[in-house]
Parts: sequence; structure tokens; C-alpha cells
Amino acid sequence: MEYFILRQVLTPLRDDYDIVLIDCPPRLDVFSLNALAAADQLVIPIELGLFGAEGLSNTLDTVNMVRRHLNTRLSVAGIVATKADLRTRHQEAVLAAIRQAAAQRHLRFFEPPVPQSIVLPEACYNHVPIQYYRTRNMMARQCTDVYAKIARELLKVLREEVA
Repeated sequence: MEYFILRQVLTPLRDDYDIVLIDCPPRLDVFSLNALAAADQLVIPIELGLFGAEGLSNTLDTVNMVRRHLNTRLSVAGIVATKADLRTRHQEAVLAAIRQAAAQRHLRFFEPPVPQSIVLPEACYNHVPIQYYRTRNMMARQCTDVYAKIARELLKVLREEVA
């Protein structure tokens, strides 16, 4: 079946790697379903926009569907809030709603939220890791620090799963 191609490719490599990260586009397509069928854990990025909390519910519905039909071992490692501009009451409210939804579902919420910044898409466009892009820019440094903290927490979670 077309949803198991990535799993078939990765299965022989399981003993060679502790962790394999698969980054997917923010849509449910054949590639994303392949990734979910192959994955043990999922990190859910949620934009702090108008539909952020609703997006979490839809994503969790998809996870449940994947568990039923493609991958019974799939679990949610946690949630990461992205594109955060906490100067607005709306974003503060969305963030609070997502934190509450995560807590109600006993899901880990990685802190702090990733800030909204033009330096992230600029670095991506220029094919430069954020930690090397505009190293004197305060927002670039802040984003680098946030990503590093989330990465450390995520590695703890994933290593607990492997152990």
C-alpha cells in the first residue's frame, strides 16, 4: 500500500539510528501519511493564529485515524506553539486555550512558544541554519535559544521512549 513506503525504507535502519526526524508540510497528503505510518512519535506544531486551537483538535483526530488504520504505535511526544506574538491579547488567549487543551488530553506542551520573526523564513530562504543567520540580531538569537531549549526537551522525551 502507498502509505507504507517510508516505513518499509526506514525499518531496516532502525538499529543504526537512535532517532530519525521527519519534517512534513502542514497538510495531510500522501507524504505526511507515510511519515505518520512510519513514526513512533509526533511533535505537533500549532500556529498561534485564529484557528490554532481548532487545528490541534483536527490533528489529534488525524492521529487517532492513523492509529486505527496505519500505525498502532504512534503517540504524541508533545505540542509546540509557533509564530507567537504575545503582545496581542488574541495570541495570549489562543496560547492559553492550546495549553489547556494539551493539559486536558495529558499532552506535553514544550515551552517557550517559538516567536514570530522574519528572520526564520529569511534564514530558511537563504539555506542557512538560524543559529548562523544574522548572529548579531536579537530576534535571531532569541529564536535560536528557543529552538535549542525545545530540542533538548524533545530529546529527553524521545530518549525515554527508546530506553
